[in-house]
Amino acid sequence: MHRWLWALWLIAWDALPASAAELVRDGQPVAETVVGAGAAPSVKTAAAELQKYLKKMSGAELPIVAGPSGATAVYVGASPNTRR
Repeated sequence: MHRWLWALWLIAWDALPASAAELVRDGQPVAETVVGAGAAPSVKTAAAELQKYLKKMSGAELPIVAGPSGATAVYVGASPNTRR
């Protein structure tokens, strides 16, 4: 009985849809990190750390911007954009 439950769980897990946002394509950024204007220093540090480690992983440096421009946005900290 235990094996059947395990198999059923694996089938259900495999059937779940996977959703992901593309941040980098072919070594180039296709997303941006959005930090609200007047963000706290800790939020700016968090955005810089995210930028640093994504660059180490992918080689691409995502820009840090004050507002979304239409690219995939990664929001760091509270802002009018995250309140919507």
